[in-house]
Amino acid sequence: MKSVHEALDQILPEIIEAGVYSLKIEGRMKKPEYTAGVVSVYRKYLDKYLSGEKRPIVTKEDKQMLWDIYNRD
Repeated sequence: MKSVHEALDQILPEIIEAGVYSLKIEGRMKKPEYTAGVVSVYRKYLDKYLSGEKRPIVTKEDKQMLWDIYNRD
């Protein structure tokens, strides 16, 4: 199964450049750790983008963390 998180470094700049000001993390059926983990990684790369890094590359460790928390349930 593909996750949008796998393409975070490709889609996040496009989302920001399209003028999106907020994101909804869908986690109703997930544990709180899922939402917290996703928010922390997205915030990290949003901050990198906003500080001038226009194409931040998501590390393998962060992608793995997103994959792990996605599949915990």
